[in-house]
Amino acid sequence: MPRLNDHTQRNVLPPSATQYEILSRWAAGSFVADWGQDADAGELLPDALDRVALQAGSGGAFFPGIETGAVVTEKASYSEPFRFDADTLAPGAVTESCAVPWQADFLACREQNGRGWWPSQRPDHVYRDVAEVGADQVDWVRGISTVAEMVDNWDQLGIVVEKTDPSSKSVFVETQRRLPEPQD
Repeated sequence: MPRLNDHTQRNVLPPSATQYEILSRWAAGSFVADWGQDADAGELLPDALDRVALQAGSGGAFFPGIETGAVVTEKASYSEPFRFDADTLAPGAVTESCAVPWQADFLACREQNGRGWWPSQRPDHVYRDVAEVGADQVDWVRGISTVAEMVDNWDQLGIVVEKTDPSSKSVFVETQRRLPEPQD
């Protein structure tokens, strides 16, 4: 499990009991093997949109958060389970503590001291090519050191994709990087 920062303590955020149970069942092979199959046509679109957005969320380390701010941890923010209270929250209250532009947090919240904020949302270190797998990885944001550079150049960073190395093993490497490599 990637080491995640936790804003409530100076510790590492572990998976919740529910997340741990899901991961344990998955590791034991207890899941529906439906990858690549068509989605259930009977699923209601609003429910599907909520589910997809929540499944892609980073989870517990909400402050600072890529999806929302610490307001989601406050019971008074809700009128009922999973429903924000529109009478309590002003427009913009859910995301007001997030960085604007988003690239600021995306740059600032990379791995530090062996712990990261959003390991499922962004890479910290990458292999540039299949031939480099096993060697030292390089910084994904290499060549970018300021928020202004991130705002202007985020779309030129590489995409991490699965490839096959010469031994037929699946590896993940950076591809499609358009940002020039920094000079030593």
